[in-house]
Amino acid sequence: MTDWPDVLNADTWFLRNRLDDSAGNVALRLDDRNVTYAEVDEAASASARSLIESGVAPGDRVLLVLGDGLEFVASFFGALRVGAVVVMVNPGLTREALAGILNRATAPAAVVAAEFEEHFDDAVRSSDSSTRAIEPAVAWGSS
Repeated sequence: MTDWPDVLNADTWFLRNRLDDSAGNVALRLDDRNVTYAEVDEAASASARSLIESGVAPGDRVLLVLGDGLEFVASFFGALRVGAVVVMVNPGLTREALAGILNRATAPAAVVAAEFEEHFDDAVRSSDSSTRAIEPAVAWGSS
């Protein structure tokens, strides 16, 4: 049986607590390279800083409109690190579907990959949302 902490943050549980023993181990296998747990931790910290600088606070929802890869993983753990609630969005949704999610999520911010920015902006204009787009703090394939 697991002794659960009084306060559980998935970033701490799944990433930070494993750094002492696994920092150099492979956490992600990308098409062009492997990324270690330490690199994911560094990228998540950069993402958390970016979210905080953008005004995201604990308890806020943050949409992730990203493809697969380091940008997604860093943004996911970065949002958790801030204490935000992650709302994962399929970037292939129609404008109407994305606008519906924007209306219901009431997220102050969304981390949006450059290739989805125009589609996201169209959905925001079609919605009642004031969600603002934030560029990912970590570019695809960077460390």
